[in-house]
Amino acid sequence: MSETASITENSTAAESEFTSKNEKLLKALIEKKKKEKLKKKTLFQNADEKAVDSIVQKTFESVIGTTQYSPLKTSDWMSKMIQKISKALTKGDETRKLLIHCTICSRTDELSICSANMCSWDTSKDVAVYSEWTSKTVFGAVQVFFITHRFSK
Repeated sequence: MSETASITENSTAAESEFTSKNEKLLKALIEKKKKEKLKKKTLFQNADEKAVDSIVQKTFESVIGTTQYSPLKTSDWMSKMIQKISKALTKGDETRKLLIHCTICSRTDELSICSANMCSWDTSKDVAVYSEWTSKTVFGAVQVFFITHRFSK
């Protein structure tokens, strides 16, 4: 093989590797921007809502993280999610009633979920928070409701 042919092959391989790395970086950047955009859409009315969302996000990361979706794992994941979120939210002197709803499903291009809740309460004291989390193969959503009752502080 001539020296020119060897140089051409090496430069073609280097260009291919460079293009592949750029594509990976671009995909990672796009995914990061999507996550940031989702975060910006989430508007919290008070510190309770922001704290609940933070707890939910951290819990999804600790329970599921980068694990691939498996229908055999979902009931275990949901149990752990609800237990950890409940434990984190009932620390201290919390006296409000708490309701947690968790949804976990496979993330696909055709993912379609419809969920609705209706509550009637004192908006100055009660709180409802909806938080979503996604990985490459898993979509999760948690709704948390704090309801003040007559013995609440």
